[in-house]
Amino acid sequence: MDREEFKKKIENHTVMTDDMMSNIQALHLKNTKKSEIYIVAMEELSELQKEISKELRGQGDRDGILEELADVMIVCGNIMNLQKITDAELRAATAVKLDRILSKLVEKENGNEGGCKMGSDCLHYGIGCRSCGNSSSYGEVYHESGEDTFSKPD
Repeated sequence: MDREEFKKKIENHTVMTDDMMSNIQALHLKNTKKSEIYIVAMEELSELQKEISKELRGQGDRDGILEELADVMIVCGNIMNLQKITDAELRAATAVKLDRILSKLVEKENGNEGGCKMGSDCLHYGIGCRSCGNSSSYGEVYHESGEDTFSKPD
């Protein structure tokens, strides 16, 4: 959507109830292939990533981030529906993740940032070494000693 058109529509938007939004999503899911839903989700996540990247380079556009966040929220709802994930399950999973963030903040406050057992010499300090208690999105990070820290049990 054109950015100016998006801004105009936001200013003059009609408030939708949760039921209206759910009905639109259900209609969309009913008339769209499952594979297409997943492909569109990946595309929307990529577009948000691009907007965040612009922000980090000092070329950010708040409205661009807002627009892509809205798209991501929609596709996340679609994925929840396809996977039959309930709001309660998502809320519980979010609480678990927030608890983990809180634990890391407490560790940082106590001077044991990341809980790294290998210390600050770990190349993956805070980004993916299992010894640090963090996970890599790739799952293939090794400690600088060459030790495979991902496949060892804790």
